[in-house]
Amino acid sequence: MRKGIVVLFHRTRGWGFIREEKSGVEWFFHVSNAVPNFAPELGAAVEFELGPPLRLGRKDQATNIRYLSDGAWELQKKLMQTLGGGAN
Repeated sequence: MRKGIVVLFHRTRGWGFIREEKSGVEWFFHVSNAVPNFAPELGAAVEFELGPPLRLGRKDQATNIRYLSDGAWELQKKLMQTLGGGAN
C-alpha cells in the first residue's frame, strides 16, 4: 500500500487528490473508490492502491483509500510541512 496525504478535496463533487509520501506525485481519487465510511478531510494521512484511470489517456487513480492508523500523525506532520502547512 502507498501512503500519502489528502491535499485537495471537493466535498460536493466527491473527488480530490492525494500526495504520495515517497514520490510527491499527486493522485486523483473519487470517494466511490474508497473503503466504506471513508470521509476525506484535507490533511488526512491515508494509504491507498493505484487502479486504472477513469478516462483513456489519463494516469492511474488512487483506489481502496483508507485512513492510516499506525504512525499517521508523524506522516501527516511531515507532509504538511512540505506543503507549507502548519501541522503542529
